[in-house]
Amino acid sequence: MKVFLIGCGDIARHHGRAVVRLGGEVIGGFDISKANSDIVSAEFGCPTCSYEEIESYVVKADYVVISTPPTKRLDYVEMVLRHHVPLYMEKPVSATWEDALKIKAMADQYEGKIMVGFAHYYRPAYQKMLELV
Repeated sequence: MKVFLIGCGDIARHHGRAVVRLGGEVIGGFDISKANSDIVSAEFGCPTCSYEEIESYVVKADYVVISTPPTKRLDYVEMVLRHHVPLYMEKPVSATWEDALKIKAMADQYEGKIMVGFAHYYRPAYQKMLELV
């Protein structure tokens, strides 16, 4: 399982660690922050890339994780979906209803597979909160 990370912050690194625990590999990362990219590169022994190189990594991946702010992801989503690579996105999908509709339209156009994660749902504290509410 080869995974490419778009957005290399804390949440992306958690995803990368999970992939490695399952026997997979982080094949690269992109972040607008060189510091975050460098951390991913050091932790997973993978290269980082420039914005212009993203698609060359996407096509090598079995799936892509996007964990950028929701206001900064439409172009990344299209880069992934146009190559028919499955996509895992952190919630929320977008910052606006209009952007959510654009993502839906891209998924339809490219027959893309998108999964949206909310990993906190399974944390004991969150489950307890649900029980109490």
